[in-house]
Amino acid sequence: MVLHGHTATTTETFRNCIVGIKECAFERSEYPLCITLEDHLNLENQAIVAGILREVLGDLLFVPGADGRAFGQGIAFQSPEELKGKIIIRHKKGKVMSPAEAAKQHSAMLDPANTPTLDHEAIIEHYQEDAELDHEHGKKDEKPPKMAPELVALTYVQKMHVDWENLPTGTSCSFGEPKIIKFSRHTNKAQDMISYTASNLARSYPGGTRVMSSNYCPQMAWDMGVQIAALNFQTNTKPMWLNLGKFRENGCSGFVLKVSLSTFFLPSPIERLADHFG
Repeated sequence: MVLHGHTATTTETFRNCIVGIKECAFERSEYPLCITLEDHLNLENQAIVAGILREVLGDLLFVPGADGRAFGQGIAFQSPEELKGKIIIRHKKGKVMSPAEAAKQHSAMLDPANTPTLDHEAIIEHYQEDAELDHEHGKKDEKPPKMAPELVALTYVQKMHVDWENLPTGTSCSFGEPKIIKFSRHTNKAQDMISYTASNLARSYPGGTRVMSSNYCPQMAWDMGVQIAALNFQTNTKPMWLNLGKFRENGCSGFVLKVSLSTFFLPSPIERLADHFG
């Protein structure tokens, strides 16, 4: 089931969501569509998710490496032009579980003696660990979660922590509004973000305190090269107007060419925008 935690939204089956995405994916544009997965599943259910993606999306699903091209950390992403008509998967980077480990876990799940109980502390810890992937960066002692090989095989855009001292290539990370504001107001940090987004995919999103679905100013993120500035589309205010105006370019395809950000950064205008939009 798919749901938005801690909200009044209803649940929906994963299959129905993917069917809906397939039906509407390329009505307005041939450029690639990216599905970001945030799951809290065991390996068996991860494999089921991978099977649904393959079954429902068919040839529309971009399978990394199927064309013989190398991919992954250290290798630049293919261009949107090359990925036209494809749906790509963005998911956290994980360690592929060995067949022996997978078989052991599967046997454990089938054992009636191992019927799971509701452990609230474990659930909270699990969600916090997942949230840290978006909020905490540069942890060198982290252990990647074990992932079902079926799902890893479909993941083209890998979400992972950012080591600011050794910037990667061909990865992705999400940054909350507080982090975006902090970076935008310090030239050195803004330059770090610009360097990161030159060869990686960055996503920003509204702060968790915006319980009334208000929005931050996406210009702060765009000015540092962030490619995906997520907004609360149900709130029709200035940030949304700015977003709609920006993406009217290029035939409303959802893709516009970034300006060169490698040689300049002007923090003062961004601060004024932040103050203006609140």
